[in-house]
Amino acid sequence: MRQDYFDCVTDEIYGLAAAVLIVASIEVAKLRALLNKPVPQFLGRISYSLYLIHAPIILAITPMLFR
Repeated sequence: MRQDYFDCVTDEIYGLAAAVLIVASIEVAKLRALLNKPVPQFLGRISYSLYLIHAPIILAITPMLFR
């Protein structure tokens, strides 16, 4: 029971932190300027593609690492 409570609180803290980061990226000029640079823009464009292919790559490489 106690662990379930802490898991719930942890999830709420992560959600609140994500919301703060989103608002900060909109409202804070320096953070907005940083996120508009080429490297973060590039990582934002390819992040979903990396998300989709990382699991198959890990599953393919893992057996080779543990031979």
